[in-house]
Amino acid sequence: MSPKRSITELLPNVCMFGSLALWMVCFFWMIASSPSSQETAHSEKDASGVTDVNASAEANAGEVSMQFELGDMARKYQEEAGFTYPETLDAVHQLAVEKHGGWKTNKMVDPYGLMYEFFQEGASGKSIEEAAKLRNDSPENNREIIAAYQALLDRSKIQDNQDSPEVDYSAELNFHTSADKTSFNQFFFNSSTDQDIWNYLQPNLLINHPKTMEYFGNSDVIVSWESSADNMIDKIVMRDDLVWSDGTPLTAYDWEFSYQAIMTSMVPIFAIRSSADLLMGVKAYDERTIVFFHKESMPINGIAMSYPIIAKHIYADSISEDPTLTTSPKHQQLEHHPVTAGLYEVEDYSSRSFITLRRRENYHTVNGKQVRSKPFFNRVHFKILEEPATAFMQLLKGDVELMQLTVDQSTTQAATPRFYELNTKAEAPSWTYFAFWFNLSEECPFFHDIRVRKALSYAFDYQELLEVHQKGVSLQCRGIYAETSPYFPHDANLPYIRQDVEKARALLKEAGWEDTDNDGLLDHEWKGSRIPFKFTIITTTNKERFEMCQLLAKCLYRLGISCSVQQMEFNVQSQRMQAHKFEMAFSGWGGGSDPYSGENIWGTDAGRNHIFYSNPEVDRLYKEGICELDIAKRQKIYQKIHQLIYEDYPCIWLYNRNSIIGFNKKLHGIGFTPRDYYFQDSWKAAAQVQVP
Repeated sequence: MSPKRSITELLPNVCMFGSLALWMVCFFWMIASSPSSQETAHSEKDASGVTDVNASAEANAGEVSMQFELGDMARKYQEEAGFTYPETLDAVHQLAVEKHGGWKTNKMVDPYGLMYEFFQEGASGKSIEEAAKLRNDSPENNREIIAAYQALLDRSKIQDNQDSPEVDYSAELNFHTSADKTSFNQFFFNSSTDQDIWNYLQPNLLINHPKTMEYFGNSDVIVSWESSADNMIDKIVMRDDLVWSDGTPLTAYDWEFSYQAIMTSMVPIFAIRSSADLLMGVKAYDERTIVFFHKESMPINGIAMSYPIIAKHIYADSISEDPTLTTSPKHQQLEHHPVTAGLYEVEDYSSRSFITLRRRENYHTVNGKQVRSKPFFNRVHFKILEEPATAFMQLLKGDVELMQLTVDQSTTQAATPRFYELNTKAEAPSWTYFAFWFNLSEECPFFHDIRVRKALSYAFDYQELLEVHQKGVSLQCRGIYAETSPYFPHDANLPYIRQDVEKARALLKEAGWEDTDNDGLLDHEWKGSRIPFKFTIITTTNKERFEMCQLLAKCLYRLGISCSVQQMEFNVQSQRMQAHKFEMAFSGWGGGSDPYSGENIWGTDAGRNHIFYSNPEVDRLYKEGICELDIAKRQKIYQKIHQLIYEDYPCIWLYNRNSIIGFNKKLHGIGFTPRDYYFQDSWKAAAQVQVP
């Protein structure tokens, strides 16, 4: 592997990466909206932050155009670093050869072929017809069902870019989501629902392997991908048959413009800026050639290059008038009728009800010639149903064809003959974890002392949680990475926390919490007066979550602590957490495409650090990990991060959720990756080959 190179070796007067600000990474955080991963980022959806910015923009409308400067944030640190773009492609080539060790060619893959090979590894001898007759009542049957249904269509038997006679291309998919989208503008994508939509609306220059996370060039979108030997420069040549949904050519200038828009201080898109901010600059040298210049040679350069895009021909003339991209009449109209660049386009939308995507014919067929494989579904319907019980009833009727099941649904309702008439189910471990989160800010008087956080952790009844509420399906959580992740520190021997009420009492007393007025509640000195230990935990309207919060309240009551449970819509909870307006919250997070994505949550002052957690050593290790190219050394760094965060008790660690899905037997191509379930390449068989 080529040695790591710093931008300081190329440019004068630039500080080392370690002294630069910490950045959030393009997650996707995955957890909070459904009993599954709708919340999970495949978590807690974070839809706040825009409102105040919009209000400010409207209040200062007369000043916006004067202050607006496209790409000002990028230009500032480029000037500080003494960086200027090479003027021509020849100059880029010369720079790469003379200063960066020359070029290396990266592997190109067909995204469908990549997933086909991945799922072929677990192929079963059983046919899908045989698997459809099984009841998922044993680990063996679960494995057989997964192995049969995860098999993707073998496109090698089909002529290039031709339709398969096995597929019903007129079919539609009805998918359940428990939360509405944040926005159709990819700049504001911020939840698992948004991520699922992204897969249909947004083209990706690069794709990564579902297990190794290695990046490859996406042959559906680009022709070639070259990197300098030291990984400081990436050059991508795009295909010439890409168009936006309105027919306008999709070019390298759209990626350049989108980078500049993201790196504009007036544009309130803090989350995705975390990835683009890792770049020194992005420049289109012609309609097809885009070059990425990096600040550091990092293992996550692929993430930095994978920011979302918006159409230059749509936004170039309007972004300065409305940098929020949400308030002007034009931008509001685009929110309902967006121009998209991926496989599908938005056909219809009703807030908190449904989202309908329609296959985009000018994605796979250009000038009358089919240039890419046609997406299998004619339409994809996202049915927004906050209550799992309502969604399950629609699954039984066939109106919903794929949903994440709650633990209770899986063990009771989804074990009946009626369920198996149309559906089956499967489950597998995921990298999603749930916790009761403490607000550690100075404004919250309860949880600053680690002895208090430990006490509340020891007070909780994990046995009842796992056996009664999780039905033995989930595993007790021991930190931010699941035990199946290579970043879990097995050598650290992290203990499972067990309920110990007496130990909890002793810790609270040691921390100064006592019932001095004999009212039954502990109290403590805070800003010159004594306050009772009385707080509220917020959660969604999900019944299972409410019951787990009630279990916490019951456990704390024994210690003289009053914990009220407040339910609210998922988006409202997300906004409250983003604004730090909570005392304790129940939610979860899911694994991103790289362990550095956790910096977005655990780094001091990071964008999704809703709880105000801060540990300088964790911050230092995240900086170190982002620059370490050796895989084994990098794993050790994130294992240490995991250990430090676990031992800080920033939350009450609860459980790693298994991904449990119920789906219609007519669906093919439903499987699991290490992170969660996968359905983006699912399909329905043509009438002559349908499963009975």
